[in-house]
Amino acid sequence: MLPSPLFVPAFLLVVTFVLACGEGTLGTPAPDLRTTTLALARRHGLIEVTAINPRIRSRLRYATASNAAGRVLYPPDMPCLLREATARKLSHAQVFLEEHGLGILIWDAYRPPEIQQALWELSGRAENFVSDPALGWSAHCTGTAIDLTLVDHTGRALPMPTDFDVLSKHASALYTGDDPEIRRRLRLLQKAMRSAGLSPYIREWWHFSDPDFQPLGAEHVVFAGNLGIHMNPPRRTRSATPSLPAR
Repeated sequence: MLPSPLFVPAFLLVVTFVLACGEGTLGTPAPDLRTTTLALARRHGLIEVTAINPRIRSRLRYATASNAAGRVLYPPDMPCLLREATARKLSHAQVFLEEHGLGILIWDAYRPPEIQQALWELSGRAENFVSDPALGWSAHCTGTAIDLTLVDHTGRALPMPTDFDVLSKHASALYTGDDPEIRRRLRLLQKAMRSAGLSPYIREWWHFSDPDFQPLGAEHVVFAGNLGIHMNPPRRTRSATPSLPAR
């Protein structure tokens, strides 16, 4: 049945409304969530690491269940962000390592304070495992700290003292284990990071921070909500046992 003359204008009005809602303005694609997040991140001094050096790889471990919490904490589209100055330092370290046929794989960079609080709760508020947010946010929450490891030129992760988020004496930046190749790699990684102006953390060989942003000020902390990132951090159950390192 053909539409009546009165139906046609109403139908067109509905179509126009749907298109406008889907595109922002008719004929102009609406920005996707990632584009919006990156634009907001820039307003808060954060930048996607690959915008500085696309050869730096990342696999955010809190976007997987492969971490000490044993569960996914980040949304799947969580960008790998750092302060621009910190990202540029990391790029210098990448260039240094490339001269040795190696590269950087980031495990964590900017970490929303909402997740830092969740890690504190999941640890059972045990200060030996996670730093108390009430005493100051982690440098990760400002985009001035990075957790990372080494990869070869193909992107394959290389054996290092421990895996990520392992609470062990072997996780120390002063690792003196039996494997001379691992010791050599760790020293080379530390040399690359120090030459770029980034400092190691004694308790975690994988953690480095930017001393130019120390001491941290509240003005540097960026919440996920400021970036349009929705977080639904999990709560600790009574049966959970703390296994998270302090950071």
